[in-house]
Amino acid sequence: LPHPSVAVIGFVHVRGAVPPVAEVQARWAARVFSGQAKLPDQQTMLVRVRKHRDERLRTLGKHMRNKLPKVGIPYRDDIAREIGAMPSFWSLLLNDPLLACRVFSQPPLPTHYRLIGPHTWDGAAEYTKMAVSNTFYGLRH
Repeated sequence: LPHPSVAVIGFVHVRGAVPPVAEVQARWAARVFSGQAKLPDQQTMLVRVRKHRDERLRTLGKHMRNKLPKVGIPYRDDIAREIGAMPSFWSLLLNDPLLACRVFSQPPLPTHYRLIGPHTWDGAAEYTKMAVSNTFYGLRH
């Protein structure tokens, strides 16, 4: 096809929850479809696919067809970098040390990718700071 017209969202085997990965995938696809981001040229994409396939073959062996590779935080972070939504530890540390510690020491949350870049959310920082305590609040009673 001459232009991007299909995206497969959430079809990954992740270590952890699928929705946070699907969200950054959907944001990336929306940016590509709207013309705000560009995909690499076809040759670059084919080289990446071959490299990824060869790495899977080396890691998983000849029966790799039966196994989806597990992806995790690095995959999500790569997409966040592509769309300009990856938070910088040093920038957060200078502006809000508590937030920096929470973002880089607690489980990854979709709100981490709403702190900067496109489609930021004003409540993302507060939600991130309170997420762990809110999770365990119900266990105190």
